[in-house]
Order: sequence, then C-alpha cells, then structure tokens
Amino acid sequence: MGEVWEAEHHADPSQRVALKRLPRQEAAVVGQRRRLIDEARLGIALSHPNLARTLDVIEEGPELAAVLELLEGHTVAQLVHRGQVPPLGWAQGVALQVLDGLDYLHRAKGEDGRPLGLVHRDLKPSNLFITTAGEAKIIDFGIASIQGSERTVTRTGLLRGSLPYCSPEMARHEPLDARSDLFSFGLVLYELVTGERCHAQTTEAAILSAVLWSPAPSIRALAPDAPEWLERLVARLLQKNRDDRPGSAAEVSAELAREAVPFSEAEIAGWVRGASVGSASTAGTQSALQAPVVLAPPPRSKRRVLPWVVGAGALLVAAGVGAVVTLRPVEPAPVVAEPVVAPPVSAPPPAPASELPALVAPPRPAPKHKAVAHRAAVAAPAAGGEGWLTVGVKPGWGTVEIDGATVGPSPLFRHSLGAGRHTVVVTRHDGQKQSRVVQIEDGKEQRIAVEWPE
Repeated sequence: MGEVWEAEHHADPSQRVALKRLPRQEAAVVGQRRRLIDEARLGIALSHPNLARTLDVIEEGPELAAVLELLEGHTVAQLVHRGQVPPLGWAQGVALQVLDGLDYLHRAKGEDGRPLGLVHRDLKPSNLFITTAGEAKIIDFGIASIQGSERTVTRTGLLRGSLPYCSPEMARHEPLDARSDLFSFGLVLYELVTGERCHAQTTEAAILSAVLWSPAPSIRALAPDAPEWLERLVARLLQKNRDDRPGSAAEVSAELAREAVPFSEAEIAGWVRGASVGSASTAGTQSALQAPVVLAPPPRSKRRVLPWVVGAGALLVAAGVGAVVTLRPVEPAPVVAEPVVAPPVSAPPPAPASELPALVAPPRPAPKHKAVAHRAAVAAPAAGGEGWLTVGVKPGWGTVEIDGATVGPSPLFRHSLGAGRHTVVVTRHDGQKQSRVVQIEDGKEQRIAVEWPE
C-alpha cells in the first residue's frame, strides 16, 4: 500500500527521512487513509532499536504520508537464499535481535496498563531489514493487529500476509496471539539456517496444506552442521498446535542466547558487506523502503513538496504548518501489493483512528540469558532416517491418511515420514477410498498419484 519517497529538510538537507504516501486515488478511499494512519500511529507509539521507527503523519489536502526513519541496507530476503547461506553465528545474531523486537512489540500496553496483544502478522524475510551498521529491524506494520480492537486492519482478510510464512491458526482465520508470530519467526529461522524456504511448494493449495498439516523437514537434512538443540528449537516453534510452541519471544530468546554463539552487530555488518545481494525479483515482492537507499539530491526542477513537522507528539499536522521537505522516490516504487491468497473475509468497516486503543510503549527489557523451563522436545527422526511423501489426487481432492492417522487434505506436498513402509489411504468426499503401500527411503521423496474414474 502506497509509495515510499525520500525526503530532505529544506533548512538542513542533511536531515533525511522516508515518506510513505498514498497515491491520490487511494488517498480518496476512507479505509485506505485510516489504515495508513493506524499503521503510523502504531509505529509512533513503539520505539525500539529493532523496530523501524515512524516519526509522524502529515496531511495536506488530499495528500497523506507517514514520516519514517530512513534505512540503509538490505532485507534478509535479499541476503539469504539457496546460493548464499550465512554463517550460523550471523543467523543467530540476527535472530536474537528480531526476538528482542518481537518481545517489545508483544508486551505493548494501553494507557490502562493492560496488554494490547499486538501481533505483527506478516513476519517474513522481506520484512526484516539489516542496516549497514548490522542492526536487524522489523518493518511494515501494515497488517499488524490489536487484540480486542474491532477495526479491520486489512481489506482482504487474515491471509493478506505471505502464505508461506503464515501460521496454521492464521490460515484458519482464528484469533491470533504472539505465538502466531513465533511460528512465522520459526520459518524465518529455518530459512536463515538452511537458505531454503520451509514451505517451498509451487501452488497456494500445496502451501496451505503444508502449513496446516505437514511437519517441517529437518533443518539438519539441509544444514548438517546445525546443532541438535537448534533443530529442536525450530521444531518447537513450528508446532501446528500453538499450545505446543514456546509461550513468548522472551522464552525463545533466553534459550537461544544460552546456547548460541551469535555475531555482534559489527560482525553482522561485515558479512553483509561481502555478500551478494539478490534482486527484488528473486527476493519476492519488496516494499520500496526495503531497497538500498542512494542519497543523491533530486533535481530542483522536479521537486514536490509537503509540510512536515518533526516529532511523534502530533498525529495529524494541518496544512501550512511546519518545515518544507523535498521528495523523490526511493527505488523501487511504487509498491506492488502482494496477491490475495484466500477469499475475502466479511467484516465491519474500519473504525476511526480515535476509537483505537491508546498505546503505551513498554520499556525495553534487559537482555535475558537465563535458562528457561523447556517444553517437551519434538522427537528426533527414527534411526533409519526420513524422507518425504507427495500425494496428488485428480479430479478433485481427498483426505489423506497415513498408517491410520489423518494428516490432511490433498494435495499433500513433501510430508515428512520415517524411512520404511507406510500405508496411505485417500478418501474422496463421497466416501470412496483408494489405498497404496509406499516405501520411503532416507533423504528421498516418494510421489503417488490417485486418480478417480470420471
């Protein structure tokens, strides 16, 4: 939503910010304006080194823009991919910073002192920014939700965030809490360690099936040097039942800090300087703010101006008040919206910004390095190893059972199974069944296709 511009202060050109503005056709839509105001208001209230800061909101006639801190660096999506996997210490250092920011976000309270239950809802590699100084920042609060608020934070339903990184409860359109973000964080950590997406299926139906039903493949199958404790931690984060996941970002951070040997910010920055940077086409849909920033002065003949007042105290600034800034687009712009991956969800129209709960930023906690009580660890694969099973059904779909246990609807993609013989039963919606016996080999994928007569 919107375009991101770089802005310079006319009185002091060294003062640079980013402005996220709505195109005029979108600014005329009340719901769009309220959503940008809500996103900015949330960002203004939260101040933490690992959250991208929002400084103000400005309005002049039909123009509406949020004033954001200007970031220089790259997203995790641009830095980490199949051909470039960072050192384990780099992944751990970035993960600890992200957890620090998540913990701060999740503990935010209203003016009455009660927790707001903030959930980011769109945590993914393209929404994690690594600055040139080695700081990790969570960006884009466009679909963040406030527990108990009746406003609609998206126009297209709970699955507007990227499907490969959503939690099972988000896919089921259930109420969310911090553990949904922890599932998404587990998927990001999986990718940081292996360089591969956990849910790398090629169709939305297959991705949804994997999110809801399929256990995550072992990270040590892709990254043999990863320690066993890290594999267990990722497995706990990716449990389908949120009650089986860690309860908070602070709990995960404490466990990770106790075991990890993380890079410092300087070491993180050093690795980034020597890394190759993927293009937006290979990194997925990117926000304009996520691109490297080039601080070149704009040509004077093409300047566009808006009033701007520095400071988080004012939510809306009247036209004609404050200093004037020069704007130029930050590449790539404009932002391209991500495709909707689920049917729209009917909901009441957004409430005015004044009806939203007031936010009080929680104090940043001191680093926690104490051991925490662990939940039961997920059992490691059997000694015989493990492989994967993919089940295709046509026409239509069916419910898949493996060894007597229902694992989900078809298509079933790369479902992890212990090596050996397994009985697979597919039941169609009208009760018809077909059975197969498959032999799973260690490290290999077995595919079966079930066809029903026309």
